[in-house]
Amino acid sequence: MPFSLVRPSMTHAVLRRRFVGALLLTGATATPTLAQRQTETTVTVERNATVEVSGSSNNITVSAGGDGQVRVRGDDVQRLGIRREARSVIISSSGSRGMSTQDIDVVVPRGTVVLLRTNSGDIAVRGTGADVEASTIAGDVSVDEAERVRIETVSGDVQVRRARDGVRVSATSGDVTLSDVAGDVDVSGTSSTIGLRSVTSRRVGVKTVSGDVLWSGPFVSDGRYEFNAHSGDLRFELPRDTRATLDVRTYNGDLTTGSLPITLVPDGTSADRSRSDAERAQLEADRAQLRSVRDSVKRVLSDSMRRERETDRSRLSTSWERDLERSVERLVEGVMRSVTASMESFAFTFDGAEKRGEARRFLIGREGGARVSVSTFNGNIALRGATDSPSRRD
Repeated sequence: MPFSLVRPSMTHAVLRRRFVGALLLTGATATPTLAQRQTETTVTVERNATVEVSGSSNNITVSAGGDGQVRVRGDDVQRLGIRREARSVIISSSGSRGMSTQDIDVVVPRGTVVLLRTNSGDIAVRGTGADVEASTIAGDVSVDEAERVRIETVSGDVQVRRARDGVRVSATSGDVTLSDVAGDVDVSGTSSTIGLRSVTSRRVGVKTVSGDVLWSGPFVSDGRYEFNAHSGDLRFELPRDTRATLDVRTYNGDLTTGSLPITLVPDGTSADRSRSDAERAQLEADRAQLRSVRDSVKRVLSDSMRRERETDRSRLSTSWERDLERSVERLVEGVMRSVTASMESFAFTFDGAEKRGEARRFLIGREGGARVSVSTFNGNIALRGATDSPSRRD
């Protein structure tokens, strides 16, 4: 073979080998293999520590472990920001370029307080047995077995189970479900259906603009409950032995009941309107008597002052007479104010407050028990016993 033909072939082979070697070297330096990536790191913490996790588009999962360490797992934990500060561990992916979308799995000792924030991602907390605060713009949030729970979400569903010391939820667009919850409950939503099952609380406040409210379970005997759905139905499934005073207000809706023992208290919007005819008659007589007393006091004091001036005018100086008149006038004014105030108090009770909407008061079972307020502008209210068929209505 002529030399001129062999040399170019040898030269090309050498160049190819050099190029491939350089390419492999460059690739090994820029991109680590899966075996080289760190998928878990461990941080030792004290008891009852706090763990904060924040990210941009991360799904965050927190669960409880049995040791005194925080274990962080992810696709590339080495590129997460993890630092320890006093009694807390702070984990962040926001500043990790290219890693803001990886899932973050954190295992914490039981009793660890967790604070979680992500812009676009789901949050799940299981078995920590301590306070939980979670915030996400677009993502679902679920918490199971915690102490105090605080959740904010713009677009996402919320589920909370087995919280022992109260729940507060603010949701713009997403359904909220609470079950086996104790402590004060405060739930607000804009376009949210809110379901509450087996809630043991003395203070419950539920508000939604466009969505239904569903309650299943008993009321605490001395509890105070408020349910408000501007444009949505409110449905309650209650034990047959429930005792509660129920104030219902609806502008454009119906009230239906099942087999619960419910009785209407006449004119529930005003305590005075529930009085008997005899009590109302007595009240009007008391008002008339007050008017008579007022007029008599005024007349007697006026006559006394006039007689005093006539019989003792010769002994009274002009100055002393003027002082006496002023004293009597002040006495009359004081009595008048007292009588008028009493009359106005009776009048207010008798006349009652202005009625707005179709407001009614009911007794569920016997008197006493919980106080429950239910209001809706454009929705129906349904009450039924726990053993009723869902389709049964009285």
